Amino acid sequence: MSGLKNGYDWAAYYAAVYEKERKHNTMLAGQVADLERKQEDYRDNLERIYASPFWKAVKPMHHLLYDAENVRTDSDAAHDTAESENNECYAEQKADEESLVAVEGWREIEIPDTQIVLLTYGAGALEQGVFEKIKLCFNKNNSCVAAYVDEDYYEEDPAFGKDPWYKSDYAPDTLLAYNCWGHLVAVRRDLLSEIAYGGLAQCSDELKLAAGFYDLCLRLEEAALRRCGMAYGKMREAVCHVEGILYHGKISPDSKAGNLLTGAGQAFSAVREDALRRRGIRADLQYGPDPDLYHIVYDTSVSGRERCARAGSAGGAIAPHREVSVIILTKDSPACLERCLKSFKTRTAYRYYEWIVVDNGSSEENRLKMERLQKEYGFACLYERETEDTAALYRQGVEWARGDLLLFLSDRTEIIEKSWLGRMAGQALLRYAGAVGAGLWNTDAERILRGEAVCDVPLVPLTCLMVSKEKYEETGGFIEIAEGAFDSGDFCRRLEQAGYYNVLRNDAALRLHEACEDKVETEDFYTGSLQREQNRMTAEESLRFYREAYERERKKGCVLAGKFEAAQKESDSLSARLGQIKGSVLWRVSKPLRSFVHWLQRTKARIGYCGSFKGFLRKLNAKMIENKARSQHGTASFPGAEEAARQRATRFDKAIKFSILVPLYNTPENYLRQAIESVTAQTYENWELCLADGSDEEHGYVEQICREYMELDKKYLRSSSNLYCRIVYKKLPVNEGISGNTNACLSMASGDYIALFDHDDVLHPSVLYEYMKAICDKGADYIYCDETTFKGNKTIDHMLTLHFKPDYAPDNLRANNYICHFSAFSRKLLDGTQLFRSEFDGSQDHDMILRLTSRARCVVHVPKLLYYWRSHEGSVASDINAKSYAIEAARGAVADHLKKQGFQNFEITSTKAFETIFRIKYEIQGNPKVSIVIPNKDHLEDLQRCITSIIEKSTYDNYEILVVENNSTTKEIFEYYKKLQENPLIKVLNYKGEFNYSRINNLAITRASGEYILLLNNDTQVITLDWIEELLMYAQRNDVGAVGAKLYYEDRTIQHAGVVLGLGAHRTAGHSHYGISYHNLGYMGRLCYAQNVMAVTGACLMMRKALFEKLGGLDEHFAVSLNDVDLCVRAWKAGYVNVFTPFAELYHYESVSRGLDDAGEKAERYNKESEAFRRKWKDVLAQGDPYYNPNFSLDRSDFVLRYLGDSAEQNHRD
Repeated sequence: MSGLKNGYDWAAYYAAVYEKERKHNTMLAGQVADLERKQEDYRDNLERIYASPFWKAVKPMHHLLYDAENVRTDSDAAHDTAESENNECYAEQKADEESLVAVEGWREIEIPDTQIVLLTYGAGALEQGVFEKIKLCFNKNNSCVAAYVDEDYYEEDPAFGKDPWYKSDYAPDTLLAYNCWGHLVAVRRDLLSEIAYGGLAQCSDELKLAAGFYDLCLRLEEAALRRCGMAYGKMREAVCHVEGILYHGKISPDSKAGNLLTGAGQAFSAVREDALRRRGIRADLQYGPDPDLYHIVYDTSVSGRERCARAGSAGGAIAPHREVSVIILTKDSPACLERCLKSFKTRTAYRYYEWIVVDNGSSEENRLKMERLQKEYGFACLYERETEDTAALYRQGVEWARGDLLLFLSDRTEIIEKSWLGRMAGQALLRYAGAVGAGLWNTDAERILRGEAVCDVPLVPLTCLMVSKEKYEETGGFIEIAEGAFDSGDFCRRLEQAGYYNVLRNDAALRLHEACEDKVETEDFYTGSLQREQNRMTAEESLRFYREAYERERKKGCVLAGKFEAAQKESDSLSARLGQIKGSVLWRVSKPLRSFVHWLQRTKARIGYCGSFKGFLRKLNAKMIENKARSQHGTASFPGAEEAARQRATRFDKAIKFSILVPLYNTPENYLRQAIESVTAQTYENWELCLADGSDEEHGYVEQICREYMELDKKYLRSSSNLYCRIVYKKLPVNEGISGNTNACLSMASGDYIALFDHDDVLHPSVLYEYMKAICDKGADYIYCDETTFKGNKTIDHMLTLHFKPDYAPDNLRANNYICHFSAFSRKLLDGTQLFRSEFDGSQDHDMILRLTSRARCVVHVPKLLYYWRSHEGSVASDINAKSYAIEAARGAVADHLKKQGFQNFEITSTKAFETIFRIKYEIQGNPKVSIVIPNKDHLEDLQRCITSIIEKSTYDNYEILVVENNSTTKEIFEYYKKLQENPLIKVLNYKGEFNYSRINNLAITRASGEYILLLNNDTQVITLDWIEELLMYAQRNDVGAVGAKLYYEDRTIQHAGVVLGLGAHRTAGHSHYGISYHNLGYMGRLCYAQNVMAVTGACLMMRKALFEKLGGLDEHFAVSLNDVDLCVRAWKAGYVNVFTPFAELYHYESVSRGLDDAGEKAERYNKESEAFRRKWKDVLAQGDPYYNPNFSLDRSDFVLRYLGDSAEQNHRD
């Protein structure tokens, strides 16, 4: 097998290092893009300073503002950048030979001033920094008792190492398969004393030395496991993987090193058998397709004692082996099911199983066929009504299961070899095993027979997943993660969180059919695959492919590293220059004058933005309307005496009691009285006010005021013949902080719904009444409303910032706690958990909202301003820096939420809008192909600019470009097409017929080979390097439909930042924040974080190809306009969320190629399409865009408030 050079599987490790390098480059590209954004901000700042009258006036004193000699210039940075780029690649490939420490044979090296010992074997070299990195690992993790490192290999000179081996984190099954820890292990001295260890210096034979070291690693693993109390879930803290090439192993042509890791030979077999014996695990060692690798087959028998106990309770004979309950979900596929059952029955050696088939609403004809199969094969069949909740169907099967093990199997699988079920069952019975999967062979793909027989994996596909029934129930089983959405990933992540390891048994092989009509014979398929695999291994195609892929990524990494260093230097230079100017004495003393000049400039610019005197008057009129609108949201919105009486007299279908929790601490008297009186004034009167007082002795008046209002409430209730008091007060012995005090309030509460209220704020009198309507009319179990801040010592009519919120939007909530106040929720959502967690003090409400909304069935937003948040010195409403710890707490709350949702390796950073408004970078899974579809007719310059920017700017390289030629007439464009097709990444497709944007794109997507499609206009130009990655990380999520980018006009004003339904003169759809400067942060910072929107523009839209096809593609009735919005609305109706991200940025020279729709036939056509859109989505438009508050005007895109007295707009809405 020539694919195994010297017995070592180089192809597999080239594949691993390629993947590692690709992920590193993706991260690096994002960092470069971030630095470039930062540079742009610095340059804008400097340009404004240089163009200001102040700078020109103090020109003779420029040397006082900054020291030119100490501030790096652009030319300095450019020179350093060029020098860095020239040296980077060379420096990457040639290490300093003096930094390498040679080792030979067996070595024990003690790290100075520590109790850490390095154990190595074989010929090789250590990196000079190995001591420091390993010390850092042990110091950062006190639980760590052993660690291993990444390696590479060389034949002559260790300075030119190749074939890097980037290892995974601790994996128990992989270590039993072969020595995946490698040649260098660091261990605490006291751990060595716990094992039978006397050194390996006496081993002169290379093979015996390797086997001895492997035995040592297994014994160290066992000692670490004992330290962890035999809890495998803690082992990744006890045994650490130190990333980075720290060991260089020498491999000579006659070396036996290839066998040293695969574990071939009697010596390694004896080591494994000893390890299994020590651990009390019964198992057999068997050879697999690769004679260098052993397969460990674990015992599945039931002990005699347990059989007797079961027989006594069951009253019958008990099988000698564990029973497997095989649960198969099917629908209208009797042919597939028959093939699956037939192959299972004839090709499975393990005989202790039962079949449970769950039918998801098959047709009457197919049910008759199912009944015939049931008689023939004897399975239990559960006939269910058709539903999208597959999790519930599987749960039905589990309820019928009597086996110790559950196997969830697709009806499209076919069994290939006999021992598969016994191998999976034995693995699943291991104490630490979570979900166990099988190796799958597709008919159109070749399965690799080489490689690890068993490997630990993050998730197991539901196609074939086995788990013990006990662990299934322990972790909550299968749960629907969204309406109609379910996959095994969520279940596998919960198993990992419970301390189990998910495993893939590559030696348990099944064939996966893509369709029932697939007629390829299994024996021919198996034999043919084996032969093709052997031919492929002989030709070393895989080895060449991954080696070339790795070299491409390595070169790309060199270029990106150069760009990163250059960008970092340039950013530091600009920052230093700006810092010296703004830190100078002259700059500080001139602040009043500069502020006045800037005000004049801004005023002039604002007038200029209006375009004309008429535009200025229109803007002035809009401001007047907005001021009127503000006035309708203060005390003017309170119900009058008659309306308040009507609300109090209203009888609801449900008798809901609200417990309003108010933690008290040294509250000023007037603030406290206003807060309590705003509760007692509620028009819905079934409430209780729970007051937990942690005030100090100097603020004893707090208790007096509370007891005063308790007496008043008793008097009020006596007049209604009601004997209980609705105000509950408790004096706390010590102040436990906001979390502890609020939890104390909760312990006093007896209500059905819990509401959270700050001790210095004010409630609208109708807030509980409005919440009751939401509960009774919509079944809400979590409710929130709009809010405003107001000046601390003023009335609520002195409003500062009015916050009108969108309906529930999970991506908005992760990036920004927009819900904030006033939350009320069903007590059942707490489910015995804490309300506030003290580790998130400062952002405890954000943590609570993330936890509870993710559990809620129906989150309802009441779009009325019903909460008044007092802004005073020391409050978060005044300044987040007044509670600086709140920033880190918020970041921690979001991170905790994301982990619980199954996300890993994400990054959370603050944005320029606000410290607690976050940018979240999700990990891209794999390296999926993206098909970029660009329709084009003539317009050579536009297309050339677009494609050039994609090729030159994009750091994501697994894409194809499909240019759809659409009736061009110029000779130049066809010559350019010929040139484009010389690039293997670009294809030119021909479309004949009249222009229909939807039909053109639908045609191209049928030819696309990517997993993801990216619709892109030919008049766009890429700005950010990681634009594809930014779109892709959202498009990969199962709950996301379409993803859109931030688009600018040529003058950097905004063209697209999400689409609002009903916005604009036609009341169809319009762009939010349209035409404002790119400097603008947007309404409440909305231009600075990724968020859910109703739709995004097709000028740059990414979506999974499978979802695009499931939705039926673009509607060809919308030939030119609104087809993108229609697609997004269909995705939303299907239960997906659409996302706009401001971190993927492009220019869009809108309608340059096609022209505008503002006159003649084009205007007529647009009017017809608008009418068709309004007719199709009449109900959705009537409800309004859920992400655009109804208090905003539909006549403007800049979030101007709507004035209820504006009859023209009201008529438009009606």
